[in-house]
Amino acid sequence: MQKKTLEVVVYDIKPKFIAEYRTLHLPKFRDLVSSFEGMISYQTLASCNQEGKHIDLVEWQDLASAVKAAEMVKVMQQSDEFKGYLEAFDNVSFFHHFSEYSKT
Repeated sequence: MQKKTLEVVVYDIKPKFIAEYRTLHLPKFRDLVSSFEGMISYQTLASCNQEGKHIDLVEWQDLASAVKAAEMVKVMQQSDEFKGYLEAFDNVSFFHHFSEYSKT
């Protein structure tokens, strides 16, 4: 049985790009990811304590879908269409996939 997978990404956006990232780049990127097979939901949260810090919570049908999407995103982010998106990033401090713990 395939388990749903939660992708957790914690990252910082450069201060001068925060407004543009939230209003232009993030919605465009979210639309792209939402078109991938296996994507269930995509939520972005902004830190209440540190300006520019964000967390993305992306739920996938399974780990294989999440991994395939991540590989596709790496290639697509190199296109001119997503140049501004990448420029906005200061760093990505955490990127991992999780599934529900089950007892054996």
